Amino acid sequence: MTLGAVFNELRGPVLQIGGSLFVAIFAAWFAVRLALHRFYQERWWERKYEAYTQAIGALADLHYELLREVARTEGAKHIPELDMDRLQAPIKAVHRASAFGALLLSSEMRALLHGLGPRLNAMGTDITKSAAIAEEALGRANDIAARDLDKKR
Repeated sequence: MTLGAVFNELRGPVLQIGGSLFVAIFAAWFAVRLALHRFYQERWWERKYEAYTQAIGALADLHYELLREVARTEGAKHIPELDMDRLQAPIKAVHRASAFGALLLSSEMRALLHGLGPRLNAMGTDITKSAAIAEEALGRANDIAARDLDKKR
């Protein structure tokens, strides 16, 4: 038997195994790509959820502190000064959430967070109106988050 005859005899099985191997490698590569894509999408959604949770938590803390200030000043004969030390932490948290959420939060949510500071500053010492603004912002933030997180699932 010559080398050419051996080659002709093995060519069929080698091509069959080679074709099967090529299909198996391609299928494995494709499956890995799909799995990684799904993993990145789920991780992105989790990070987005965390960003919304932090932003809404900061708004809730701000609203709570403003309500505490309203309760503290309601029965007073003269209006005491705002306890800005207590309000600084939640205000800072709202600002931080808007800055860190730039890639994860929707443009509507970012606009809400960025616009909150100037709206509160415009109220000055009217703590009742500031609390109402924070309450409205908190409600809108919950609606925005529900829409944005629901459509990404």
